[in-house]
Amino acid sequence: WTLYTPNRSLVSQFEHTVVVLKDGYEILTKVEGKESF
Repeated sequence: WTLYTPNRSLVSQFEHTVVVLKDGYEILTKVEGKESF
């Protein structure tokens, strides 16, 4: 898909891969030491 903003400025999109566990979840694509968006 293509993303547009009302003023046509730059835009980005990202996703995480998540595993759902019995007692919570784990984000598989998280990079240790990096702040999440």
